[in-house]
Amino acid sequence: MGDGESHAATQRLVDLYADLRASAFADESAVARSARDAAIERFAKTGFPHRRQEAWKYTNLAPMYRTAFSMDSSAREIARDLIEPYFLNDGVRLVFVNGLFSESLSQPTTTTQGVSVTLMGSSTTDDDESDTLERSAERDPLPLAFLNRALGAGGAVISVAPGAQIVDAIQLIFVATADAGAVVSLPRVKVDGGENSSVAVVENHLGLAGAPTLAIPVTEIRARPGAHVDHVRTAELAAGAFHLGAIAIVQEQNSRAESCVVTTGGEIARHDYRVSLDGADADCNVRGLAMLDGSSHVDHHLFVRHAAPNCRSREFFKNVLDDSSRGVFCGRIYVDQDAQKTDGVQTNAALLLSDNAKTESRPQLEIYADDVKCTHGATIGQLDENAIFYLQARGVTEGVARTMLIQGFAGEILDEIRIEGLRDRLKDHAFAAMAQKRQTLQPAV
Repeated sequence: MGDGESHAATQRLVDLYADLRASAFADESAVARSARDAAIERFAKTGFPHRRQEAWKYTNLAPMYRTAFSMDSSAREIARDLIEPYFLNDGVRLVFVNGLFSESLSQPTTTTQGVSVTLMGSSTTDDDESDTLERSAERDPLPLAFLNRALGAGGAVISVAPGAQIVDAIQLIFVATADAGAVVSLPRVKVDGGENSSVAVVENHLGLAGAPTLAIPVTEIRARPGAHVDHVRTAELAAGAFHLGAIAIVQEQNSRAESCVVTTGGEIARHDYRVSLDGADADCNVRGLAMLDGSSHVDHHLFVRHAAPNCRSREFFKNVLDDSSRGVFCGRIYVDQDAQKTDGVQTNAALLLSDNAKTESRPQLEIYADDVKCTHGATIGQLDENAIFYLQARGVTEGVARTMLIQGFAGEILDEIRIEGLRDRLKDHAFAAMAQKRQTLQPAV
């Protein structure tokens, strides 16, 4: 595909912004609208990505470009029982439908001491002196993040007080749904982990069946000195859904950040990570798992920058691909000249369950320091027939044996999710669907 379609899609959303500026954004402050104006100008210059660009070589967005998306002006009402199975606990929970806040489905935001959870307001659209997104994407920009800033109308700001230890995970649920016309949503999340604090944040991006949906979420995480931020994003998408998300992380001295993204379903999903380890002795752990069938497509694109000495990073991504699904991984560890004693490991593995499934893997290192320990690797394979035979010889049916091996492969990612309710639900959902496809019962884990 050339870039003509991407240019046309870019112009449609630039025109949409012009309409919203005069209507939905008309009551915002001059400062807020100026920030939006600057963002849409930057997006108009870069435009939607296309396959002539190296970073998007393996992901064809043509079906998305041919769809005319609009934005909801008011939150849609959806039945509570549709999303209640995803609720984690009785703590803070915000629910957004097509990017707009739903008060009736949310929990109060002021029940947990030591943390402030507020709706993204006009004042928070302004750039500040410690802009997480700008810093993390300094060497590998995110053009769709500019679109998010220009058009985004909903989201949350999570600020954790210094020293606060937040026990219950803060949950944000983003529901994408459309009836007749295609709908785009652009939620934004900002997490600020105060010095020596600890917090867990869960984003559930859920798709309901209907017309095509496009979600362009952006999450910005800043871990102050000594802070620990644990973040999980799930993209549990409906057929025909497009999800083009970004997660930006900046870490200060002696901080720890963990982020995991899990993808099921959808037509095209892309997860862009941008990480900048700015303080000495920072530790980052980024993981991902996609379990796809049909013609679903997932693209994990990472840029992890070591900008300070004695930092550690681990990136571990896995894809389980069935039918004609496709998985893409492109990751780069970038080490600044002053980032001595860097310890970075990047691993990607793909399990192909069908002869028609495809995967591409491009792990990369770019190192300018001379005292580092960095490695990368990629593996691609199918289920071990010897292992299947071994299990069958002990009375396990072939379908159950295959499911057990897939569980073991995917479990390396899912088992690292420390939020028990979320981890168990993801396992039940993914593996039960897999077992059903093979017309067998899932064994107990």
